[in-house]
Amino acid sequence: MCVCLSSERVPAAEADVAEFAAALRDVCQELARDVVRNGEGTEHVMQVRLTGAANLTPRQRRDLGRAVVNSPLFKCAVAGNDPNVGRLVAAIGKCAGRLDLDV
Repeated sequence: MCVCLSSERVPAAEADVAEFAAALRDVCQELARDVVRNGEGTEHVMQVRLTGAANLTPRQRRDLGRAVVNSPLFKCAVAGNDPNVGRLVAAIGKCAGRLDLDV
């Protein structure tokens, strides 16, 4: 657990606050990745980056990314080190059809 406290007795410049917030976010993201990597029985870790989807809402992008990593066929491809792009396209297509996306 991480706790950040401030007495607010010493004022901070906006640039300092922004820099601190960015550094804290980076540390928390790396800690979250470490939790995943150190999971019992973990052999593969996936991180999805969705690019070229500016026309989608943040929720649609999140749902699309989750559809890919939660797809049983795609998980099998990753676990078996089988670079089968068809399984990726199938996961995207299934989600896009459900959300009525134009991808």
